[in-house]
Amino acid sequence: MIRRALALVAVGGFLLLVLPGTPLQLSYVYSDSMEPTIGQGDGYIVGPAGDITAGDIITFDSESRGEYVTHRVVAVTDDGYITQGDNNPSTDQAVGHPVVTDESVVGTVLAVRGQPIVIPGLAGIASALSTYWPLGVLAVLLGGGLIERNPRARDLVRVNDLMTPLVFTAVVGTALALAYAVPTYTMAFTAVVTDDGGGRIIAVGESATRSFEVAAGPRFTYQFVEGSGVTVLDVVANGDTADVEIEVPAQSTGGLYEATVTTHYYPAVLPYRLVSGLHAIHPVAASFASIGTIVAPLYAVHRLVVDGRAPIVSKSRSRGAWWKPR
Repeated sequence: MIRRALALVAVGGFLLLVLPGTPLQLSYVYSDSMEPTIGQGDGYIVGPAGDITAGDIITFDSESRGEYVTHRVVAVTDDGYITQGDNNPSTDQAVGHPVVTDESVVGTVLAVRGQPIVIPGLAGIASALSTYWPLGVLAVLLGGGLIERNPRARDLVRVNDLMTPLVFTAVVGTALALAYAVPTYTMAFTAVVTDDGGGRIIAVGESATRSFEVAAGPRFTYQFVEGSGVTVLDVVANGDTADVEIEVPAQSTGGLYEATVTTHYYPAVLPYRLVSGLHAIHPVAASFASIGTIVAPLYAVHRLVVDGRAPIVSKSRSRGAWWKPR
């Protein structure tokens, strides 16, 4: 009864957060505009708007951007709310976006003692689940023994009946997480007619070179840095961080220009040129090759040392119906 109650509470809480129309919703940020308050790719919980005051973090529908935005309210006026990302040098309205009205506000980010409730890495998890949920369902079915390979499996559970699906699930889950749950840095540049002011300000009609830091890969890993909307010119490791030099293409008109830089990490268990070639084909290929190289020898040793045909438990014995004719 207790287990059922806990399961119902967990499922109910999950549905409360993910189903549309509920008072609470899960979301995440995909840019660095709210750092360090809410890190890039981190999730948060949006609740009812209520009485919004300066200092609240709100999620609103921005028609000028064509997307939902989560920024802090820095001032309340008769026309609406003045908003700004904690990591942005100026307010949204100062760069041309309209004042946020009550009608466009989705809700307020839940906070405890002024600090928002943050769910680290939610963006990567959501991306992997939404893209590869069929593989996840298949892995769960195999891991749970719901797909039977022969009629004897209905009565007798052997070591390999559990180990093989478990290894398969581990490889698939780890490889997909390695390929898709990756850090992505989103940068918003403002193109202006005046001279290039440096930083996130670029001059109209001229390309610009900028440098910024990303997290360096753990030890014994290969790191690949890719740009979308910008060209990655150089990556130099510097302890726990890596200095990335990018080139922003020339913009014909003024206004906002967004680009992203994504980093991929792979265990250094294969030659770098091989991993680089597989990564160029697709990150999933490099992930499966790297994880498979680690898991395959361990699984081979298990098959040599452990008798996979040895029974673990008889289902009929567990039901009290086991008997052996004389």
